[in-house]
Amino acid sequence: MLSGIVAAGVTCALVTLASSSKADSPTITYPELRVDDSANSQLLTQKEEDEIIRFVKTVGGIDHRVQEIEVKSHDQVEVKTGPHNPLDFKKDRYGDTLLLRKNGGQWTLVKQSRWSYPATKDEGVYIWDGTSELVMAAHVTDSVTHKPISGATVEAVRVGGRKTEPLTPEHPSAMPPPQKTGRDGRVRLVAYFRASGSADGFSVFVGDSFLRVDEPGYYPKKVRISPIVRLDFAPKTKHSNVTIPVALTRR
Repeated sequence: MLSGIVAAGVTCALVTLASSSKADSPTITYPELRVDDSANSQLLTQKEEDEIIRFVKTVGGIDHRVQEIEVKSHDQVEVKTGPHNPLDFKKDRYGDTLLLRKNGGQWTLVKQSRWSYPATKDEGVYIWDGTSELVMAAHVTDSVTHKPISGATVEAVRVGGRKTEPLTPEHPSAMPPPQKTGRDGRVRLVAYFRASGSADGFSVFVGDSFLRVDEPGYYPKKVRISPIVRLDFAPKTKHSNVTIPVALTRR
């Protein structure tokens, strides 16, 4: 698990979603997520992840075990393969780096190189445990026209029991009340979750918590805050922010 310390200073430069639901799932990282930038907010779907893994298996002369997928843009990813996860600091890690681009719905190999990290005793040491504020920026649009939907009701629902509840008494344990989207289809909700970290970053444990979005004339929709029960942030991240796109379908 990629984890880290909460420290003041810079905004989030890299958001990591590291899978804990499956032992063979790769770590997935995304570009900076900002409230005013929906271009970087599209999460990699399970179907797209599977497509990438299947394509990597067709590349010859490499270890086909996908350890990490870094999303560069909506049509470009960088994939690290190898026998050991890059976050397993107790082992020498090595493998291949593949730069992939999607053309006409198909992934293609753009560039290939090698990567390696030596083992270290200083990485991944647990040093922090507590509560973190999480800002959830929802962007609600029409699934066909892609136009923003104003006045949609967005509610944050906590699912995960005590594993997600804040540890400090000064923070509210309840999720924020439902809110309406503005003219731009956006709304900002602030919640508090359990978190922990090390010098390499920190993790906010959201469990299966989700946003529920309702708007007359559209089918209601639920969107998980994270597909893998937690959000992982880079070190020195001052604010834990995540942009959640929601496309509603007309009835």
